[in-house]
Amino acid sequence: MDSDRPVSEEFTMKLGNALRWYFKDTFPHPQTEIVLFVLVAIQYLSLKDPVFDPSTSIYLVSEFLVIPFMVMFNGLVYLKEDEITIFEITLIGSWRAVAAGRIFSLLLSFIPFLAIEAIFFYFFSSITVFLILAMTVVMESAVVMLASVIPSKPGALIVILSTTIMLPLASFVVLQSYTSLSIAISPAMGAILYLLSPLLTYMLFNNGIVPIGPYWGIAVIGTFSIMAGFLYTLIFGKLQFKP
Repeated sequence: MDSDRPVSEEFTMKLGNALRWYFKDTFPHPQTEIVLFVLVAIQYLSLKDPVFDPSTSIYLVSEFLVIPFMVMFNGLVYLKEDEITIFEITLIGSWRAVAAGRIFSLLLSFIPFLAIEAIFFYFFSSITVFLILAMTVVMESAVVMLASVIPSKPGALIVILSTTIMLPLASFVVLQSYTSLSIAISPAMGAILYLLSPLLTYMLFNNGIVPIGPYWGIAVIGTFSIMAGFLYTLIFGKLQFKP
């Protein structure tokens, strides 16, 4: 029986079992090294783009290709059938440990990617850009977990695709419109844009168009991620999977 204490020896043990289960069953992907090499190569080649300046190119490639691909590459495995979830709860012995294990295992699976990105951005861009990229991965991972509790798997996939690709593209159009029309962006709108396309919003902050700086943007992204993770855990518990 689950303990009501937020942190207990029993829960910690079950969470550890859940993490071991997910890493044994899911990670690392056999193609991880190839994927990381290809994505970093694309980022490096974008710096040589003759059309855009290097900073713009790296923002565009990272926002619309690298981050969405990595989030879906690691995250889609969590769109599981109810029978598999029931089996995992039976195996681990705690729905809370299963819910937390899925979140933490997904986040931990990005460590190799983020380590390489930290080195890349240290030499070719800035650590601030890397921090925004890392928080974007955390935010979109939280959305993936939230989408995973949607009963319809096609519906969950649509939510994930919309969050990782369609909304950033739509916000890019909005940002371009604001820029071309010289319309001032309010702080509230700037906060929303940091949620939709963080790297592009930071780029426009550097151009004096967005009034919110990167660290306020990171705070907004972090707050949203925590809320999404909490909501995921709440909904997961309300689904009442019965072993």
